[in-house]
Amino acid sequence: MERPDIQELMSVLECAEIYFQERKALHIHEELLYAIITRTINLINQEVEISNIGFDYSELVAMVWPKASEDTDFGRKVRPELKKIDECLTTDNALNQYLHEKGKRRLELNRPEIAGGKGNKVIVWLGLQAADSSDHHVASDKVQYQIVRLHKPYFWIKPFINVRVAGISAWIFLFSLCLCIAFTFSIPYVIFKYSHSVGPLAAFGLAIVFMLSASISWMLYRLLEDGLIKAPALTVRLRDANAFFILARSEQRTESGRLPLEIKLVSFEAKCGVCGDQLMIEKGGRRYRGQYIGKCSLAPLAHRFSFDHVLKYGVKIN
Repeated sequence: MERPDIQELMSVLECAEIYFQERKALHIHEELLYAIITRTINLINQEVEISNIGFDYSELVAMVWPKASEDTDFGRKVRPELKKIDECLTTDNALNQYLHEKGKRRLELNRPEIAGGKGNKVIVWLGLQAADSSDHHVASDKVQYQIVRLHKPYFWIKPFINVRVAGISAWIFLFSLCLCIAFTFSIPYVIFKYSHSVGPLAAFGLAIVFMLSASISWMLYRLLEDGLIKAPALTVRLRDANAFFILARSEQRTESGRLPLEIKLVSFEAKCGVCGDQLMIEKGGRRYRGQYIGKCSLAPLAHRFSFDHVLKYGVKIN
């Protein structure tokens, strides 16, 4: 059988190690499996190649029975426990259920014949046949985006969020927008005109108000122009990824029967169609000027997808 990917193997081994550490009492075969797991982790951390990781019967006996004499028949002592380990790794027991819940593949115990060495060696690696095909990501050139959160806006942008751009709400929205534009153009004039009488602290405060007003005005302009805009840092928490202001149709009709627009603050989420990792929605750069695209967190240059916030759909573009 082929050797597994060492990074994936290490991930599964560490997960299995945590499982055994949480167990209070272990049977002999479980102690042996736990010892093989920890020893394999240590060898990987010591930069030993995966093809060179293996343990003969004497090494296995020393892991669990350190006081065994050299005259001990190592094979007779360890083979029954290895058989129990095989059964443990091929059945739906607590260990495999734990690995499945963590999104990991099963471990498999392999004992190839090593010629000219110490005899039979036991090597722990991922068993490809034991893995459920439903656990594997199937590569695709399409992705499906979904809105995973509707954000509660901070107070300084609340007049612009979750409002229907119709009726009284539309007037409130337009008034707030005009107020921001007025601040944007009037504050520099006030600072310049009355610079001799405006103190440093007041000037600093006016500059802050100017920057906020200009940012909100520009944000709303781009939102009405493009239909969406990435949420600035001051409007969401730093840990909120893929947060956007979007225009969406309201589910409530107006008196005239129309479905007005609403401004919402939402977070999108999607998995890379190629490798299954998280997609980050960012500007497309020079090649896709003015567009947002989905970039894979692991391979942002190779795995790129288009982004349609209305259909919540994308196709591979690179």
